Order: sequence, then structure tokens, then C-alpha cells
Amino acid sequence: MGIWDELMRQPGFSPLQAVFGAVMYFAWTAAYATVIYRGFRDRTYGVPWPCIVLNVA
Repeated sequence: MGIWDELMRQPGFSPLQAVFGAVMYFAWTAAYATVIYRGFRDRTYGVPWPCIVLNVA
């Protein structure tokens, strides 16, 4: 039994949540990759240090 079957058996879980979660994962990954690329290109920090350190989410 795969992880998808496990998720589908959870009460209150819908496939839309899985799709939304996957889209948000790839969107944030693309955003961070863009910030890192821009930081290297401009030879500066892409994200302020306090924001990185205080990221508890």
C-alpha cells in the first residue's frame, strides 16, 4: 500500500489538498531558486539574514 492510499483514507482529506500542496511546493521551490540565482548574479544576498534565521514556519 502506497502513501497515496494512506492519505486517501484519512478523514477530511481530499485530492484537491494534495494537488494544492504539490503546486505550492514547486512554486516555493521555484521562488527560492530564483532568489538564489539572482543573489549570485548580483553578488549580494538574496534573502536578508534575519528572515532566514527567524523562519520558523
